[in-house]
Amino acid sequence: MVHVRDILLIKHAVGGRVIVDTRITSVPWKFEADPDGGGQFTVTIRDKETGHEAVRLAYELNVFIFRQADDQIVSKIWHYVDGKTVHYDENSGELRFAVRKSIQYTDEKISKNGT
Repeated sequence: MVHVRDILLIKHAVGGRVIVDTRITSVPWKFEADPDGGGQFTVTIRDKETGHEAVRLAYELNVFIFRQADDQIVSKIWHYVDGKTVHYDENSGELRFAVRKSIQYTDEKISKNGT
């Protein structure tokens, strides 16, 4: 059986401020892909200040999933955030946003999904 590990990284594209890095802090998150190459993220961020900061930086967020299966090369997926869809709910602690497309790559190969 192959073990796959996914790491989520959300950061400010300009300043580099890390919003979420599941290598450092484990948080519940999910990505629901659309057939057109986009999809919807839901990420639990209990710290309200960080959640609101993500909304403030909505148009400047970089979102990556690093996927590694056992001793394989890490597959990297760079998601393009649709800034107008970034919302944070203080009560549930959920940050939700849509992505329009993604680029999946490794250090050896790059492939584009979506348009």
